[in-house]
Amino acid sequence: MKYSTNLWSISTFSYCPSGGGSAEVALEAAFSYKKKLYGCLIMTKKLIISLFLLGVTSLSLGTTSLPLETLYNQVSSLHLEHKGYILGAPLSSAQQAKALSHLVEGSAPGTYKFMDNNLGVVADAANHRVLIIFESFKKVFPQRIQDLVGNLFMQFDEPTVSAHDKIIYWAYDAKGKIPASKYQAAKDEKKHLTILATVKLNSDIAIMTPSDTDTTPPQSNAYYIISSPILLKEFQKNSSNE
Repeated sequence: MKYSTNLWSISTFSYCPSGGGSAEVALEAAFSYKKKLYGCLIMTKKLIISLFLLGVTSLSLGTTSLPLETLYNQVSSLHLEHKGYILGAPLSSAQQAKALSHLVEGSAPGTYKFMDNNLGVVADAANHRVLIIFESFKKVFPQRIQDLVGNLFMQFDEPTVSAHDKIIYWAYDAKGKIPASKYQAAKDEKKHLTILATVKLNSDIAIMTPSDTDTTPPQSNAYYIISSPILLKEFQKNSSNE
C-alpha cells in the first residue's frame, strides 16, 4: 500500500469502508530540531513525515472545504490546552515574546517554531495561531513513560484507541473527544469518522514494560504530539497557493 508523503499529513483518522478489514494507519510527524534532543525522530531541516503501519483499523485523512479561519476556530473551540498553549488559538503576547527569543531553525514555510523549556510549538507566522504542540524524550526508563501516560490520562481522560502497547491516541471531532466505544462502533459498522484533532503518544517499547528489580530496565525514546490533520492539510494548501 502506498502513502503520499505530503508535508502536512501528520495524523489521520477516518474509515475506509472498502478497505477489506485490513488494519493500517498512516500517522506521524517529525520536526527538525537540535539533533541532541531529537535523536528519537527522523531529522531534517524541515518538517517531514514518517508513516507508521499500526494494527488498529484503516484510517486516512478526511477532506474538507472549510476556510482556514473556520478550521482554526473549530479546533480552538475544542480547547486542547497543554502547558498554557491551546491548539488552534493565537499565542498570547507573552508567548509571542517567548517565541521570539527561543526560535529554532527548520520550520516549514509560513510557520515558526520555538521551544518553551522542553516543549516545542509550531505556529502560523501570519496570525500566531498554534499549529502543533510536541515534546520528545530520549533514552528514558519505562517508569518515566508510564508517568507521562498517567499525566496525559489525567489531562485528556480515557484515550480513543491504542496500538501495539506502544501508541495511544486521543481523537476529537467537532463535538469533542471520541469515546473508545464510539470509535469501536464506527469501526464495526464501517462508518466514516472525521477527526478534527488528535493527541498522540508514541514509545519505542511497550508502555507498560514491567520493571525487574534484578535487571536494569530498558531505555526508550518517546514523544507526544497534539495537532489537527485537517487544519494542517488546509494550511499547506493555502501556503502553496500564495
